[in-house]
Amino acid sequence: MTSWLGSMGQCCPAVLCRKKGVVKELCMGDSHYYRTVTPGSTPHPIRVTPHGKQGANTITTTRKIFVLSLCWHCGHLRYQVKETKMQMFLRVSLLILLLSLAHHVNSGLVGGYREHPLNLLRAREKGQYIEVANKAIKLMNDVKRTDGEGNVINTVPLTLEELISVRTQVVAGVNYDMVLKIQIDGKSEHCHLLVTNMLNTPVRGGVWSVEAQSANDPCAPFAPLEPRLRIQKRSLLGGEHQASAEDKGVKAAAQWSLEHINSMSNSMYRQVLVRVSNVRKQVVNGYRYRFQLTTAPSGCRNNLENKNKGLEECPVTNFAKAQDCEISVIYSLGKYEMETFSCNPSDQKIFLGGDGHDYKPHGILGGDDHDYKPHGILGGDDHDYKNHGERVQHLLGKNLRDFLPHGRPYYGLPPKKMMNQNLVEKGITHMQIGGDDHDYLPHGNNKCTQYEDQFETFKAKHKKMYKLPEDEAYRFKVFCENMEKVKQYQAQERGSAVYGATKFADLTEAEFKKQYLGLKPLSSAHGLAWPSAKIPGGSFPNSWDWRDHNAVTPVKNQGSCGSCWAFSTTGNIEGQWALTNKKLYSLSEQELVDCDKIDEGCNGGLPSQAYEAIMKLGGLETEKDYKYDGHDEKCTFNKTKVVVTLQGAVNISQNETEMAVWLYKNGPISIGINAFAMQFYFGGIAHPWKIFCDPSSLDHGVLIVGYGVEKGEPFWIIKNSWGADWGREGYYYVYRGDGTCGLNTMCTSATVTKQ
Repeated sequence: MTSWLGSMGQCCPAVLCRKKGVVKELCMGDSHYYRTVTPGSTPHPIRVTPHGKQGANTITTTRKIFVLSLCWHCGHLRYQVKETKMQMFLRVSLLILLLSLAHHVNSGLVGGYREHPLNLLRAREKGQYIEVANKAIKLMNDVKRTDGEGNVINTVPLTLEELISVRTQVVAGVNYDMVLKIQIDGKSEHCHLLVTNMLNTPVRGGVWSVEAQSANDPCAPFAPLEPRLRIQKRSLLGGEHQASAEDKGVKAAAQWSLEHINSMSNSMYRQVLVRVSNVRKQVVNGYRYRFQLTTAPSGCRNNLENKNKGLEECPVTNFAKAQDCEISVIYSLGKYEMETFSCNPSDQKIFLGGDGHDYKPHGILGGDDHDYKPHGILGGDDHDYKNHGERVQHLLGKNLRDFLPHGRPYYGLPPKKMMNQNLVEKGITHMQIGGDDHDYLPHGNNKCTQYEDQFETFKAKHKKMYKLPEDEAYRFKVFCENMEKVKQYQAQERGSAVYGATKFADLTEAEFKKQYLGLKPLSSAHGLAWPSAKIPGGSFPNSWDWRDHNAVTPVKNQGSCGSCWAFSTTGNIEGQWALTNKKLYSLSEQELVDCDKIDEGCNGGLPSQAYEAIMKLGGLETEKDYKYDGHDEKCTFNKTKVVVTLQGAVNISQNETEMAVWLYKNGPISIGINAFAMQFYFGGIAHPWKIFCDPSSLDHGVLIVGYGVEKGEPFWIIKNSWGADWGREGYYYVYRGDGTCGLNTMCTSATVTKQ
């Protein structure tokens, strides 16, 4: 028997909390519908009492089983359940069914909030939401409330007591709508918060923010951000948002900016960073950071020896006059570029305690390492660590070598913990085995030792800056492994190619493929069957280069977006239009990334499919009108700005002689290639063995613009899309004649409209 019982009160999103057989809360919607499911006919009483109305609206039925609620908004209901194991099994089964149906309904609301009933989550899943809650607590603890005189009044940090409810919404990141029970100044308060993690980039971690859902919320005074739009349209590039000064990317940009300011300064003394404020962040082709740096002169000389030193190593001088610098800096493809900066005397003085001075060890009892230094008291020096009596040869600990700092800084790695505390007294814990950088330094027969200087040169040449010392150490390890690969490639090279530390030398193979390749395998699901091209007759010269005949635009840079297929496509169409209509346009790859619904934007595509997409769109805009940013964006195609249109496309012969004839007569050819060894290509004519460069594994889209012979080696001239600072001024020279790396297996060209 199934019965529906009345409606009462307001209720909140579905939350069912259960502990030891007692249902604490059940809520959902404008009205409650309590459904009693009665398997069998033996009567049992059941009582349902709304929260806060003890004894009111009590409903008694003839069978005590359980109550389910299915409604849609907010309120509370308390009731107690006593049931058999079979009844519990039936209840849980029905509940799972209802929740799955509710989820099915909600899943169709793309961009909407999704409920997460905490009592149904696994411990690991719930733990993830608790981590988000703790992240919000940390952000709020960074906000200091002050009285009228500027004194901090909230000295006790907020602490999380309980996660009460959570909903999530996928935006350009994730919104977490949370109700938390928080300890505020010794009192338990319920806070309704919106915690947001914006993931605009590749980098790692995203930007976190937290705000109270109302001005009267107990946590409102601690919300670090002003109310803002919760969903930002990614198509509105140039939209800035506030960011935390604790953001890793902001910290790295601030440090780079400080070093830039010092490099431009004529002062003998180094400026050190006091604070970062008014931070704004923007996604461009990378990141733009705008902030105010407050700096002050220190007692350290402004030289390389003191580079990257902060307040702790270089204290501010007495009566120092601070300066405020307004900075705008761009970080793109591992490099920083200063857009603007201007520095003026600061209105604020460096007050006692105004920076981090009073939080740093400086001579108070136990505040620094004073009590760990040998200074003549019993056991205060190294007497008990020295061998005395019978001499023992070649044993660890025969002197203090492994307890004393030695070596030199190695990319700033943190000290290792001493594993065997019994080796020393408690009082010498700062003098640990590996307590400095010794155990991170290459010593012995470490193969990476030989690449240290090369890595330093690589960083300087390509302006590489890493956010953390641990990141730099990891990149050096990757660099070392790649240089070992370079040795192998060079040894196996059949041509004259030279391999070395290109700007990609600190990327793993997987990172390189994900960020800089992107040609998709042929798919039968999409794409028209283009006809075969007619091969022209007649002779052709020994060498030809369309760059010399106004049919090739300058080398472009796809950035860390797998859009090589789009650059291969536009390069071909640029050449075809120039030869057919005598106008060379630089065409928009971003239009294809955003608007080509056959291909997959930054996740890859195919030129043969891109031609079809362009015909459906109605043509291509110029690069100037639809600028490239290297991200999947909302399509903003404007048909009135189209400058080229297509009639179709053709597949070109795999015979490399016929390819050369067609290219000479008709223009550049779009191709796919296996990008083996391109990551480390410096110059020369590449000719790797097929066993290493599989012709059937095409993963990169490029453009053949010419051919020739050099010292007896026939070659193709291939335009790449990794910038002019890669390869031979942005070009890849590859052996011609034996299908090297599959370059002859996916050759196509568009046919353009003649004006």
